[in-house]
Amino acid sequence: MDHVAAILGVEIRLECSSESARKVLGPMARDCEDDDTDLCLPYSSKENLASILTQLQTLGLPFGSEPAGWSPADIFAQLRDEAIVHGKIKTIAWRGRGEPVCGEI
Repeated sequence: MDHVAAILGVEIRLECSSESARKVLGPMARDCEDDDTDLCLPYSSKENLASILTQLQTLGLPFGSEPAGWSPADIFAQLRDEAIVHGKIKTIAWRGRGEPVCGEI
């Protein structure tokens, strides 16, 4: 399922297996070096990160929301607390293989 899988120090990693998502996201992303299905979106500053996350939010792409660690949904929520991004996002986590749990924060 297409979603924001991770936000790393210099890039946002998207799990992107559908052709429709790759078509929309392709112009702003590049293939990740270690995975053929993932796309990577580089960013250079907190403001640039916020801008890209807002674009992903507008596209309705779910943000990973794993119970452990610092998930993409957690990072978005932190930036929202800082008034850098606004609004709600879709979230996704997995109960088990092939069992996504979707939500909104």
